[in-house]
Amino acid sequence: MITPNQTLLSFLAVAFSLTLFHSAGAETCVEAGDAETGVSCEHGDGVRAGHGAASEGHDDPARMVHIHRMTCKDGAVARWKPVDRDLVTFKVNDWAGVPLEIALAVRRGVLQWNRVQPFYAMWETAKDEADITIELFDDVLPGIVGATKVKCRNGQEGIRKAYVFMGLRGVGAVEAQNMTAHEIGHAMGLGHSDRSHDLMDARLAEKNIDERTICPSNLDRAGLIAGMHSYSIPEDEWSEMECWGRTSG
Repeated sequence: MITPNQTLLSFLAVAFSLTLFHSAGAETCVEAGDAETGVSCEHGDGVRAGHGAASEGHDDPARMVHIHRMTCKDGAVARWKPVDRDLVTFKVNDWAGVPLEIALAVRRGVLQWNRVQPFYAMWETAKDEADITIELFDDVLPGIVGATKVKCRNGQEGIRKAYVFMGLRGVGAVEAQNMTAHEIGHAMGLGHSDRSHDLMDARLAEKNIDERTICPSNLDRAGLIAGMHSYSIPEDEWSEMECWGRTSG
């Protein structure tokens, strides 16, 4: 009998390049039969984290914070382009049988982006053809608590599908919401930021993400709006935005 976890391992081993969220904070790209260190990796119909374009606006990199964008196979910035609709749908497959409070936290992590990004609304659906599929497991891979795969052939077509994998063994509700929000940022086309404690910080998992809800920042939102491969703002202008379900602290 093939278990959901066995299916996931086979799925990852065959052809997918992933943006991975490690419990140890390191970033890895998994390819068939091998693993290499770094955030830039591409395989098949996948995407890679974009680092090629110059950042906008300011000349002093020591005082700037940056966020990168995912790119399509043709190098264009990856973004959703809903046709004749203003929704991007998501579906949650709970293979782990998580408690209700964790299931609700996962959904909050998705829906908090509705308060931040201006392009479309996230909407849950029970249909199999959802735009974003979120798979909940006990574990993803050793040392990895989250991974996202975005499918984008070219900039004209835009992102066609996204797959989010979450390993929730021993994870509390606040951490589950933060993990989900981080991975949904990737599913929307965001890469990582280099600002410590930003929601899209590559090392977010080392920052006590179970203590309070972490919301998207103005840097995250600006990165989506700018549509650049790399976008920057002065560090002293960085601020965390309010999001639905935020806790104090």
